[in-house]
Amino acid sequence: MQTISEIVGLNLCAGCGMCYSVCPQGCISLNIKKGRYIPFIDKAKCTKCGICKQVCPGVGFVKTLGRDPYFGDFREVFLGFASDPKIRFHASSGGIATVLSIFMLNKGVNGILLVKKNEEDPLENEVFIAKNERDVLEAMGSRYSPAPMCIKFRNIVNLKGKFVFIGKPCDIQALRKAQKYIRELREKIIFVIGLFCAHTPNKNATLKLLNAFNLKKYQIESIKYRGFGWPGYMTIITNQKTIRIPYQDAWGKYLSSCNFESFICHLCPDVSSETADISLGDAWYLKESNSGYSIIIARTANGEKIVREAIQNNCICVENCSESDLYKSQKALIEKKKYVAARLWTMRLLHIKYPFIEGYGIGRIWNNFSRIYRAKLFLKGILFLFKNVVFVVRSWLYVFMRNKKC
Repeated sequence: MQTISEIVGLNLCAGCGMCYSVCPQGCISLNIKKGRYIPFIDKAKCTKCGICKQVCPGVGFVKTLGRDPYFGDFREVFLGFASDPKIRFHASSGGIATVLSIFMLNKGVNGILLVKKNEEDPLENEVFIAKNERDVLEAMGSRYSPAPMCIKFRNIVNLKGKFVFIGKPCDIQALRKAQKYIRELREKIIFVIGLFCAHTPNKNATLKLLNAFNLKKYQIESIKYRGFGWPGYMTIITNQKTIRIPYQDAWGKYLSSCNFESFICHLCPDVSSETADISLGDAWYLKESNSGYSIIIARTANGEKIVREAIQNNCICVENCSESDLYKSQKALIEKKKYVAARLWTMRLLHIKYPFIEGYGIGRIWNNFSRIYRAKLFLKGILFLFKNVVFVVRSWLYVFMRNKKC
């Protein structure tokens, strides 16, 4: 099949929106289904050119093999935070994504692709191009709900200037694929900041949290998922009051539930945006700190150059950070990648279709396990597939029908 219909049917869509941006016929639209963005194809317009499938992260994650099986290639690791105390306090982690965005704009970049809350519907996200400091500050903080981050690339190809993209691993994988085919994206997206990512909760996770606090959608005026110190609070402003929920409760009890996790997130091999110029995440090993710190991974020469320039210009403050600190700070993501390795291996043994993975160290991770640990993870992989039996049946049917046609 030459379009993304197969990917959507197998529930492997990440909802990034890149297919919408690259479709030359404009026949793909995005709609909310079960709390997340899903592409729909107008079959009357579709010419089956196949470009939508070529750029889709649901087809596979591909890159050159990195030196570290869990975090890929990198040149330097920093522990840092924004020099501006207000940004550090109100942003997620140490405010590095915010302050680097402002720094890049001051260096002459024409825009930063960001996400902010939708003014008309605070439960929805809005992808936009930030062109000044005010725009960047408006988007400050995490948004733990779906956002089709790649939809603005449709606009970028027709705009003049240079741009920075900030996104999740799946968004960046889609961009790197699209850059192979679209010259304008290679030339105009000059820098990529990636975020560490366990998964993106769908919209229903936020609705469940609101329901737990007896809040109705019509009462909500604003939702801010992080900020006010570290690890911060989820702040909900209604037409009557303001509610602040500690991050550990908001994420731990509601937003992190696997019931609200897209199926592709369970199989994603990239937990730290390995194809970005720099990657950012929380320094979770500093449990006693009330002020945010960010782990900063400089992956490319350009990434390291920008970080060092930001340090020299007093935009960010950094401290020493070893590779062992990186591992200590991201124990949950390391465990996730182990489980991804187990799920993919189990699916391979059972001839269940899964995304093509290359260069993310999955084989190295699996081969380093003892036989007993492999058996334990294999059983967990079976349990995972049992919980997702609909996907398994769809996959087997797809393989059966493909073999029948052959």
